[in-house]
Amino acid sequence: MIDLLAGIFGDLILDKAREGIGPVSPLPRTLAGGVSDGVRLKALEREHERLKLVTMALWEVLNERVGIPESELRAKIETLDELDGRIDGRLRMQPTAQRCAACDRPMLGTAVACPYCGERPAETPLFP
Repeated sequence: MIDLLAGIFGDLILDKAREGIGPVSPLPRTLAGGVSDGVRLKALEREHERLKLVTMALWEVLNERVGIPESELRAKIETLDELDGRIDGRLRMQPTAQRCAACDRPMLGTAVACPYCGERPAETPLFP
């Protein structure tokens, strides 16, 4: 299972990128302008490690409590990977357009409110 998660998160790419930057140190989570590439990379690396930890914990809970087999997880990952038309281990979804319920003008599916009238969608997607 660890090999699957490591592949998903691209540890090899991170290893290449972190060469010469040194060990990760605690950094602020915000990356305001004027921050060096090394600092930005370290902050992204910390976030990557945090997300990997959360993903692994979620998988273990699902596997232990619900009994979902690893093969089902692998199949779902492959299905989601195909959504963007490329099987490359990444999910690059294009923002979807929708119509505002109040003014019927176009707005992004990820919008919190209509840019024209300010109406909030009845439901926003959990994973835009």
